[in-house]
Amino acid sequence: MVTQVGPRPFPFLPGLYLLPIGLLVNGAPGGTMDSVMKITFLGTSAAWPTPQPGCHCPQCSEARADGRLRRTRSSLLIESADEVVLVDPGPDVFHQFEREGLEPRVDRVLVTHSHADHVLGLGDLERLRADRKHVLRVHAAAYHRKRIGEIFPYLVDERDPRIVFEVWKPGTEISLEGIRIEGFETGHRARFPTAALLMHLHTPDGMRRVAYATDMGELPDDSRERLEEIDLFVGDGTFLGGEGHGHPGTDAVLALGAELDVEKVAFTHVGHVQVDDAGLRERLGEGVGLAYDGGNLLDLLP
Repeated sequence: MVTQVGPRPFPFLPGLYLLPIGLLVNGAPGGTMDSVMKITFLGTSAAWPTPQPGCHCPQCSEARADGRLRRTRSSLLIESADEVVLVDPGPDVFHQFEREGLEPRVDRVLVTHSHADHVLGLGDLERLRADRKHVLRVHAAAYHRKRIGEIFPYLVDERDPRIVFEVWKPGTEISLEGIRIEGFETGHRARFPTAALLMHLHTPDGMRRVAYATDMGELPDDSRERLEEIDLFVGDGTFLGGEGHGHPGTDAVLALGAELDVEKVAFTHVGHVQVDDAGLRERLGEGVGLAYDGGNLLDLLP
């Protein structure tokens, strides 16, 4: 049986879903249980959302009939006791915040890479700064900082900067209360650095290690070493089965999980696979997780 995060009852009740899906975690090793951490899948689609206009395949038709199966561009929201971090602000960011009834607050942004479905929401996101008197911190590799500046020159205008860039690359670490995040390279495209997340979570059950990699290719050796024996790998679901356009396909991600001795594999960044939800879950196999918009990543932990 495939483990699901969602789909939840629809229509959504803004502001209410966060309470039941929250998980109490330790703020630090040996700390107390006073902090609350939530990790929400704001979006779970690949480059184009589901349903797609004019398409009447089983996947798109079912999503039109059942709003819980609609998917927006992949994005992750990490809410710790001290900061709110958004991973990959895609073009659906305003809709995602409104849909989930979230407060308009973001303290910092992590950009894994600068493809359109991962950065085009930066212009909108600038309005969600935690403090409008300060610039928004955006972590990105140097290559992607240049591309973002070309897309949004007004955000990086030296006379009135709206964002300030900070380093985000393999080996970079960011510490929040209850969670430590480090970057690792996914090998998504040649000469196109893509730094995914390895999250170290302090939970009531002890330390849990979770990888989040929406866009993958051939993992470099040092990334493989970092990911050995992790608890949960949330990987690239762009193509069902075989590879295509710089993505490995679900079969290869599952094989990688077995090779690395991952306790559980789950999928986000779900592409236009053209099968209904039950068919997708059956194809992925028993024990494999599947993320849905608005779902809680912590519910996928084995």
